[in-house]
Amino acid sequence: MKKQNMKTWICKATLAATLTCLALGGATVAQAAGCSNATLSGKNGQTISGELLPAAGTVLPQNGVAMTTFDGKGKFTQVDFVVINGTPTSTNFASETGTYMVNSNCTGKQESTTRTGLGSIWNSWL
Repeated sequence: MKKQNMKTWICKATLAATLTCLALGGATVAQAAGCSNATLSGKNGQTISGELLPAAGTVLPQNGVAMTTFDGKGKFTQVDFVVINGTPTSTNFASETGTYMVNSNCTGKQESTTRTGLGSIWNSWL
């Protein structure tokens, strides 16, 4: 359960960073013309920094890096490397794949599955 919560948090942080990059890099133009899956395309790198709360009263620092590639057609891949409380979560970059859908009003949904089969679903906006 703890690993699934961490992966879900990483996915949400990745999406938030990606959407921030889009907002700063031209979302106004995209919104004027409407949005689609093509609005979200290309590679987006980000850092991961925060705290994991696995149990009441337990706070573990979490840091990492991730690279997400959106294909502009509704699919993405991601690799990330995360350290929690000074301990790497894996010996190599972890990978995941998923799908996304961007609506014409620039809202959307993203679903992901990690290599271990864990997944997450979230709604967002551009």
